[in-house]
Amino acid sequence: MKRTIFLIVFLSFLSYSVSLSRVFNSEAAATSSSPTPKISQTPDPIPTSSFTPRVEATFTPTSQYQAINSIKPKLEAFIQVPSGTVSRPYVILSAYQSFSSESGPVSIRGTVQDKSFVCPSAPCALDFPASGQITFWAYNQNGVTSTENQANVQITAMTSGGYTLSIITLAKFVIFSDACASIWQNAESVPPSWAIFPQNPADLNTDKSLFYLASKLITSGAVNAKDCPGGGGGYNSPNACGMSTARDQMVAWQNQYDLDIWLTSRNDRIPPILLKTLIEVESQFWPTTQRLFLDEIGLGQVNQLGIDVVLRTNPDIYSQICSSALYQCDRPYVSLSGLDRALIRGVYMQSMDATCPSCQYGVDLTKATQSISTIAKVLYANCIQTKSILRLYQVNANYEDSWKFTLVSYHSGFGCLQNAIEKSVTANTQVSWKTVSKNLNCPGSLEYIDKFWTSMSSFSDNLNPPAELANIQLQTATPVPVTPTQVTLLSTARIIVRMFVDKNGDGIRQDNETLDNVLVTINLQDGFTNTQVSKNGMTIFDLTGVRIGTIGKITLPGFYRSAPIQVPESGDIPITFLFTQPILPTQFP
Repeated sequence: MKRTIFLIVFLSFLSYSVSLSRVFNSEAAATSSSPTPKISQTPDPIPTSSFTPRVEATFTPTSQYQAINSIKPKLEAFIQVPSGTVSRPYVILSAYQSFSSESGPVSIRGTVQDKSFVCPSAPCALDFPASGQITFWAYNQNGVTSTENQANVQITAMTSGGYTLSIITLAKFVIFSDACASIWQNAESVPPSWAIFPQNPADLNTDKSLFYLASKLITSGAVNAKDCPGGGGGYNSPNACGMSTARDQMVAWQNQYDLDIWLTSRNDRIPPILLKTLIEVESQFWPTTQRLFLDEIGLGQVNQLGIDVVLRTNPDIYSQICSSALYQCDRPYVSLSGLDRALIRGVYMQSMDATCPSCQYGVDLTKATQSISTIAKVLYANCIQTKSILRLYQVNANYEDSWKFTLVSYHSGFGCLQNAIEKSVTANTQVSWKTVSKNLNCPGSLEYIDKFWTSMSSFSDNLNPPAELANIQLQTATPVPVTPTQVTLLSTARIIVRMFVDKNGDGIRQDNETLDNVLVTINLQDGFTNTQVSKNGMTIFDLTGVRIGTIGKITLPGFYRSAPIQVPESGDIPITFLFTQPILPTQFP
């Protein structure tokens, strides 16, 4: 939770609009399409089309804005192989459901070649005697079913005894690239461990002793610690008995959002370990509302400053929210009056407020879950701001330092970061976290980053050890189960390819920078191929009917540029090719 001095926050907010004019060349450069990340090479930090006015004919003052891209009930099945050498070959099958799903046990069903299996309670260990393909899906007692997943598993017998297993292909393998690194143009060839995307939410499962969380579980009645001295301890200070009593619930609570964090990170391309660490540092996974000078809401303790950043840089979200707050939505957010902007921020803030006196334990956990996507978007907006500040002073920063700068902006505000970088540039020192951190004048900023980095860097040291798994065997006599009708292996996604020449070096696509009449080709491993010519700097490939998980690439043959892709289940997947001038020789040799 933030500990920023209220007056400084207030003054920072008052000067916020003035600071923005120094960082962004124009109001148009301060708006950004919502990142739709999965497999893009470089996302568009700024919208590629102008603001489209929306005029609402009716207005219902009592209507409430529902969370943008709210997470529908989700159930996903995963596969892992044991590490090292094992005495018998087996695979580990697991399943996760988002909190907004109905609770209940999750089972896994599937086939291996001509044999079938049922895992009554996930996770489980399935005997896998020979190399081959496995098809599996998860389902719960309420009828929610995951999409089908497939993997090819290779088994190698070791000469010294035992077996090693590896997954050769996986239909739902996620190709991940950090959306913010694409904005900063500083992705590392070997990313730090916390920036690697895990292919299974199990790798986000932690076992941390969180005192604030334990105290909230006790005081809310989620944990009964009446037999402990003092009822388990006071506010924020559970005693040893209280911590011991709350242990199981504390571990379960901090991991109940893992699938939603994983899905949000996959879709918005924010490193999931970083996202989970932010929620831990801000709220310890208890979606409380703090009435400080600025209200800080929910799992990410987002305040008015953070919401303002998103609305300024994401016109798509603004246009979706506006009709719930105003009579007319025919102007962009930055041109509204201060009162109207405050009204829209309030509606957006309310969508994340999980306080619910009538709910169990006083919190609406479904609403808290839906806010995780908003937290990721606030982070992404601060990534854009960080890039804008660095560009203003014509300096660069490495990947790790850029994330630290972004978190300073998230925690203490835009002005705090800009002032510190400006002082470093004025002193003619290299802009890095080491130099900029010495110039941070916002109380709590340095301590916040130190605490954040300590927690994130030690993330792997606090992983929850896997429970003992039930052993499941293949059934030769059992008929092959019928795949549920809601399972589909065919995509409905589109690949949107954009290309532009960065004439002014700002990394932002302008209308006069698009590349037209450029050949763009898509080639997939299953033989699917298509070639189009760009118009207005864009081409669109419809992947409807293509098998999910198919690997391929997008190529600009005339420019010797390409980007890898893997066909997702659905959605619009952006891939952007940015060229710096000149893209052709300025004179002949």
